[in-house]
Amino acid sequence: MRKIFTFLFAALMSVGMFAATVTWNSSTLSSIYLHDGESFTKDGVTLTALGGMTDGRNFMGFSNEASFKFSTSLGNFTKIEITATIYDLGGSGWTQTSPGAVWTGDANETTFGEYFENVSQIVFTIAEPTVAVTGVTLNQSEAQMTVGGETLTLTATVNPNNATDQSVSWSTSDANVATVDNGVVTAVAAGNATITVTTTDGSFTATCAVTVSNPAPAATVVTITDSDFPAWGESFTKDGVTVSAEMIDGMYGNIGGPGSFSTTLGNFTQIEVNAMDVNISGEGWSGNWEKMTWTGNASSVSFTGDINGEEEGVTLKFTIEPSGGETAVDNIQIDKAQSTKLIRNGMLLIEKNGKIYNVMGAEVK
Repeated sequence: MRKIFTFLFAALMSVGMFAATVTWNSSTLSSIYLHDGESFTKDGVTLTALGGMTDGRNFMGFSNEASFKFSTSLGNFTKIEITATIYDLGGSGWTQTSPGAVWTGDANETTFGEYFENVSQIVFTIAEPTVAVTGVTLNQSEAQMTVGGETLTLTATVNPNNATDQSVSWSTSDANVATVDNGVVTAVAAGNATITVTTTDGSFTATCAVTVSNPAPAATVVTITDSDFPAWGESFTKDGVTVSAEMIDGMYGNIGGPGSFSTTLGNFTQIEVNAMDVNISGEGWSGNWEKMTWTGNASSVSFTGDINGEEEGVTLKFTIEPSGGETAVDNIQIDKAQSTKLIRNGMLLIEKNGKIYNVMGAEVK
């Protein structure tokens, strides 16, 4: 029986943030005898005899280039330092020193040969393995935003999740429409913009198409009292609201139906009629003889019956939601640099080229 000599390795491992150092030295040597194809593992590093043998602290190879192999499960070797008497040295990346040999590179295994004696220490420097980025995704690919509304937070996921470099950068195709800061998107003006995230490693990208709209104009409230009635007539208009009936009596504050209320400002959502005697009816109307209320969504509302102020007054209150929102201004193509905003009786108007328009684009006399 062949006498087995133990090839002793004392391991001292110091692990840093980016690398580990594993040391096999004579202070903790164990006698190991390796035949061709056998391996010895200590502290995550393995020595394999490929075409040679070890006899205590001696490496005897039969192939100059690949008699032995070092491999590791800890990452990649970046440097291996052997202190020994070198008679023959082979293998890619190896350089003979005095005394010993040094390998430098970036791999989780390396081969060498051929004949070393009195090996007293081997120091392995091992870097954490670099995991390359393969792609990136965003938590959403499309988004709708409103100027002045809440910001949008996009979340980038770098793949694989254990990629070494997780850093990304953000960009926008149009900063006049939407800006982005570390994934937080802010709407600036109506339009379209593409938000792009790009990985530092590999320059992989993902995008989110952002559509920004202007906020819908606020509801307009128009109030008409009997003091606005004509002395006598069948219709009149105030602030974009037209009152029509068989008879309108401004002297006593009476409206004799049937009649209607109509507007060019958008759609009525509520109409309140307050008077001494309100005796009207029709679709959408409810209430009692002193106050009737209509609710719905229409630009023209009809009624039957009479509204009688009898010198005690009539108040008509109209709540109007602009239909088409911002498009009304676009329809008359008002350039902000060539137009002026006006407020008249609580209503937003726009002046351009000597003419006055409401938010729906209709000219106001």
